[in-house]
Amino acid sequence: MKMKILGMAKFENNRIGFPVIIGKGASARSLYLWLEHGIDSWNRQKSEPVYISQEFERGGYNSQRVWAFKGHAIQIEDIEPSMTDDEIKIHIKHFIFKRENKFSRIKKEVERFERFEKLNPIYREQIPEEVRMYVWRRDNGRCVLCNINKDLEFDHIIPVSEGGSSIKR
Repeated sequence: MKMKILGMAKFENNRIGFPVIIGKGASARSLYLWLEHGIDSWNRQKSEPVYISQEFERGGYNSQRVWAFKGHAIQIEDIEPSMTDDEIKIHIKHFIFKRENKFSRIKKEVERFERFEKLNPIYREQIPEEVRMYVWRRDNGRCVLCNINKDLEFDHIIPVSEGGSSIKR
């Protein structure tokens, strides 16, 4: 079973409309297909998938269906003949909730990036070379905590943000 969102469904004049794209590429055109469904169907689709159309008869069986759920018009193709409407509804809910969850995560990530971009960069001057050489000689090129001489980094004893400086001690 394949699902795709056709677009956002509309409700006008006691009808549910959903977008249909005809053609491909630059010659593609979008139009709304309107179905006679009442306000009850529209309200119901806010909490559960509602079957709104069965179109394109192929080879004597219906291979595509259109459902509405949470304002989306969802086209379903290649439905297994043994699937019940309840099973299809579960698949639709999973499809939409998974999509909304992904969108929510992406939205939060974009918001974090936007907040990060608004922050003023903090520039800190590097520890001067003469101070680094002094510390290297003073500590014999080893960590003062564990006495290892690999993967060493220079850092301030007192962080600069707490009033530390880059001078010899």
